[in-house]
Amino acid sequence: VDNDNVRSAELVTQHMVEQGFKRIGFLGAKRGVTVSDDRIIGYQRAIRGHQEDHLIFHSDFGIEAARKAAHEILSSSDRPDALVVLDDFMALGVFNAKRELGLQSPRDLGLASFNDSPLCDIIAGGLTSVNLDIDNLVGTSVERLIDIIEDKRDHAVRRQIIPSHLAVRQSSLRTGVQA
Repeated sequence: VDNDNVRSAELVTQHMVEQGFKRIGFLGAKRGVTVSDDRIIGYQRAIRGHQEDHLIFHSDFGIEAARKAAHEILSSSDRPDALVVLDDFMALGVFNAKRELGLQSPRDLGLASFNDSPLCDIIAGGLTSVNLDIDNLVGTSVERLIDIIEDKRDHAVRRQIIPSHLAVRQSSLRTGVQA
């Protein structure tokens, strides 16, 4: 039981393209982390034909690690005008760096991430985030596990994808309130 991380990243990156961002980057985890690598593939698919550069950056997990990485990214003379970030905690780090540098969302930096956690409502104006329907994912996983334990299902390996959707908030809306 899983999400389609490639498709979810395509969805959120396409949203950023539709909002008119021209230099969209992706801040993920270190190479080799499957969820990050899959989301990078989705990001790359979505920007194909819209921008030439694949602006892919890597960071350790966590708010502080992402804040440090974002400081470097956003201090560059050719910085992106939008970032898709691996998860909401890392996005909070990017938001803090953006604020420390005097940049405003979404005017100077569009921002979106994944998980649609309660953090999304703490950020001024709200953080656009992919809702992975974690409750459904966990519930379905538990049901399948119980069925296997109770021998109610065959034990053949089958992958079940839980759909995701984009929860759009001000951080990615060009017409939104400046935070």
